[in-house]
This record gives sequence, structure tokens and C-alpha cells, in this order.
Amino acid sequence: MKPLIELSVADHESLLKYASETSPFIPKTEKCLKTVANTIEILCELDEAEWLRGVAKLCCRDAVPRIEKAIRAST
Repeated sequence: MKPLIELSVADHESLLKYASETSPFIPKTEKCLKTVANTIEILCELDEAEWLRGVAKLCCRDAVPRIEKAIRAST
């Protein structure tokens, strides 16, 4: 099962600012979905979610629990 990560718009924008153009996160942002609840959902591979968690630990600690929740739910 693939992790479905739900982020706030602000957290998503923070991660985009930090991520480089060659990161695995960038392609996923092109396929993200903005929900009615004003959040961003990203369906990704487990390794991408783990990479994103690492980035979030550096620049957006508020997003870490939501990313970890999605990783746990996918395993």
C-alpha cells in the first residue's frame, strides 16, 4: 500500500521551498491534490515518503507526524 500524505498548504509550500529540483518530492507535487479541507494530499512510494520525512525534519517539523502517520498506515 502506498502512503497517502496529507499536509497543510503552508507545510507543502515550506517543503517545496527546501526541496531541490532533482528530489523525488518534486514530481509528486505535480500530482498532488488540494482537498476541500484546504490540505494537500500526495500519494507516493514508501521510499519517497521516507525521504520526505527526512526533509521535513530539517525544514518543517510540523509535517513530520503526518508523514509518519501515513508511513505507518501504509505498512
